[in-house]
Amino acid sequence: MSAPRFERLADRLVKSRTDAGFSQQELCKASGVSQQTISALESGKIGSSKGLLALAKACNVDVEWLMEGDRLTGHPGRSGQTSIGHSIIADAQARIKGIVQADILVKVAHEQLKAALGVLTQSQHPASQQLIEAIAIVEKTSAELSADSRSV
Repeated sequence: MSAPRFERLADRLVKSRTDAGFSQQELCKASGVSQQTISALESGKIGSSKGLLALAKACNVDVEWLMEGDRLTGHPGRSGQTSIGHSIIADAQARIKGIVQADILVKVAHEQLKAALGVLTQSQHPASQQLIEAIAIVEKTSAELSADSRSV
């Protein structure tokens, strides 16, 4: 007898939930997805939800398997991270690296502008005011980069 293929999302979600030992209400609490949505997915009334990633994570199954199934084995892929998860992590790491590099460049520019301002101020050069404005822009950009790095 061959293994069931779990052709429908509804069947894969029921299998995932029961294998994880959850009732619908418990899965609701574990995933943050409403019980109504879980019920509608399991009954086949709806075929997708923005909560599928949270459901897969709560049930410890591969989100790709939950969404699409595995046409070869019909077996739920257990995973700590999916290829989608790896992609999200890689993207976040690249964004963080870019923000950190930009923040470093802005800080260096800020220090250089402050040093130049010191020289121009001592010589009472007319470009001092423009430099003060440039420093204000750099300080604002630095604050925005710091806020971005905290939000990633």
